[in-house]
Amino acid sequence: MPRAAGMHLKKKSKMEQKILMGVAHRDEEELALVVDKMREYNPRVIGLELPENYAKRELFKVSSFFFSDLAKIARDENREVIPLESPELFDYIKSVLIAKGVVQKQINRKELEAKVAEYKYQLKDCHYKPPQIIYRPYLRLTIFQKAIDILNQEQSLEDVLTLWDDNNRRREEYVKKNIDKNQPDLVIIGDGHAKKLREVLPYYKYLTTIV
Repeated sequence: MPRAAGMHLKKKSKMEQKILMGVAHRDEEELALVVDKMREYNPRVIGLELPENYAKRELFKVSSFFFSDLAKIARDENREVIPLESPELFDYIKSVLIAKGVVQKQINRKELEAKVAEYKYQLKDCHYKPPQIIYRPYLRLTIFQKAIDILNQEQSLEDVLTLWDDNNRRREEYVKKNIDKNQPDLVIIGDGHAKKLREVLPYYKYLTTIV
């Protein structure tokens, strides 16, 4: 991904040890802490838990809490941002999470099906509408419809949790492949993923914001 132009960061990275940072990605306070750490380490290249097509998504107002904010700050400081996630796996885990919520009675299935119908109606005759209008509802429709597809096939919580574990394993394999390929100075991902990847990334020092 091309590096964004920036004016106030002139020093090259002085990082001698590559860092794998696990985060909870929960709030503004943690974001400020991570930004401070990023500036302290001063990486030239930073890998983030974002889908590889995140720039296109953000162009159409689809962002990822915490990591999109972090990416913008890094780009503004003239750092190269490497998105580490497969877009398909990144979206599928959201579908699994919704399906899990339905099975656990935290999400009403009828309301989920109503949202699918609503998005389908919005997208009717979508070839007449500009991409900036249809991208976001189309992405949401895809995620919600896949959640319903999961529920039609997997009836028990155990089945859905198996999908959850399998998809996260595949995500971690994909992220590791991108880390090995791009060798970012600093990697910032969810702490659960970081704990699993630390064993297969021995050349990275693991740190966490979670106390």
